[in-house]
Amino acid sequence: MVRLLFIVLTLDLLTSSISYSAEDMDPAIKDVQELLRTQSKREEVIKNDSKAKQADDFALQAVGGNQTLKNDVYDVSADIMATVQKLSEGDPAKMNALLQKALQNPGEFLKSLPSDQQAKIRDIAAKTEAQKKSAPVAPKP
Repeated sequence: MVRLLFIVLTLDLLTSSISYSAEDMDPAIKDVQELLRTQSKREEVIKNDSKAKQADDFALQAVGGNQTLKNDVYDVSADIMATVQKLSEGDPAKMNALLQKALQNPGEFLKSLPSDQQAKIRDIAAKTEAQKKSAPVAPKP
């Protein structure tokens, strides 16, 4: 589960790397949330940004290649962006510092999230684990 949270945080960090002033933060967060939640918009960014492509590939691999679960990861990432904005009082520097700290200790960051976001992350992790357990094992040559 911590690995999944790490992926979520990485996606958040990648999408929040654009500099905004504090006054522009609310519309910027809404734009980032829309990007994270809209597959066609994500695909456009992924096509043109190697770091975004790498993060997207990592997210897909982490959920066992399940596109639906990957979309769920993006959705909870969008939710977390709003939480990070709130926790940092809309200060872009504080947001970045909070995300950096969260990458260093994802488990502790998970505890700071609202219960609904924690539940979403746990649900994605549980579905990923269940999928891995039910996947057929390839025969050894």
